[in-house]
Amino acid sequence: MAIAILNHFVKKPHFVDHLVEEINDLLYGIKKNTETNDVKASNLIHSYNALKIAHILTAILGIALCVSLLVSTQKKEPITIKDPIKIEDITPNSTLNNK
Repeated sequence: MAIAILNHFVKKPHFVDHLVEEINDLLYGIKKNTETNDVKASNLIHSYNALKIAHILTAILGIALCVSLLVSTQKKEPITIKDPIKIEDITPNSTLNNK
């Protein structure tokens, strides 16, 4: 069927030129799309590897933080009050009676 259609249009030279140009454009487009897709695939592979490394480094950082919090000891210093104030006789009734 396709051959019959092409044979019909072969008699018209301007249409054959149009078909040849269209086929050349399609072949050129296939070549360019293949190159573009190769570049996109390379970028995708690089970003995937970078994301894996980022996840691993984040996990290592989290583990290091947890370990450092568990292992570290804080030195407890006693609290001393300079010049303490002595408070005497604090009852609810004593404050009311003084007024």
